[in-house]
Amino acid sequence: MKIRSALKKIIAVVIITAMMPFAAITANADTLTQDEEGYYLIDTELKLQQFADIVNRGNTTACAKLTGSIRMLEIDSWNPIGCDSAHAFNGTFDGNHKEIYAFTCERDADYVGIFGYTGENSVIKNISIGFDVTISGGSYVGGIAGYNKGVISACSSEGTISASGDYAGGIAGYNEGQIIDCSNGGQTSGGSYVGGIAGYSTGEIKNSRAFYSNVSGISNVGGIAGYSSAKIENCFNINTVNGSVQVGGIAGYSSAKIENCYNTGTVTGNGTDVMKIGGIAGESAGNIENSYNTGTVTGNSKVGGIAGE
Repeated sequence: MKIRSALKKIIAVVIITAMMPFAAITANADTLTQDEEGYYLIDTELKLQQFADIVNRGNTTACAKLTGSIRMLEIDSWNPIGCDSAHAFNGTFDGNHKEIYAFTCERDADYVGIFGYTGENSVIKNISIGFDVTISGGSYVGGIAGYNKGVISACSSEGTISASGDYAGGIAGYNEGQIIDCSNGGQTSGGSYVGGIAGYSTGEIKNSRAFYSNVSGISNVGGIAGYSSAKIENCFNINTVNGSVQVGGIAGYSSAKIENCYNTGTVTGNGTDVMKIGGIAGESAGNIENSYNTGTVTGNSKVGGIAGE
């Protein structure tokens, strides 16, 4: 009997010991950790939410890296990283060539995206947003950032982006920084200032493209930028672009240089007072150099293969 009792105790200890690592793994599966450089390592939707909370509570220079693609189905209410200008994200976020997918974010607020508001020192790179993503909000809505003052590079979005107000972009709703080597393959819609890459841009957009979808709004609607006062270079659009006033294959309105760009998408003026519709720019107050259009352009007045006006 004593032998049996001892055996039972030994077996119990073995079972408990064997289970302990698995219990620890389960308990820590959604606990954020940092690498030797101080980057938070993110591979689940809950860790991404935790990182957003860290930034939105005041640590706006925190940095992160995705270590796996993230399926966002378990997030009921997404509060963007850098929720407003007072909590603008100013760190580095390296997507590490991973994807965020299966995500619906529907908010009545402004500054909506994976990032809401990014500051001048922010760097966001190497993130893909999947086709099964829907992001909607009031104004300043983007696939990556609602409002960008930093650098967004090597990012892509195939999600559906919509603003009930103004400033909607496949990558950024409003861009004051730089957008480099980015692409959008999803639908983008809003009121005024709607673009396949940026709705309104006072910063450069380079080496970027919009394709196989639809960009639609009322005024200042463009395949790359709805409104641009900075250079657009080495970009192309093959989206369908629809609007009423200042509608263009590359930019709805541009006061800066458009260089080495082309459009093959259909550009259409919709409504009764349709004017300033162009294959490259609906209205251009800057130079258009080494750029061409092969898409169909239609409207009521001030319609041009390159510029409407």
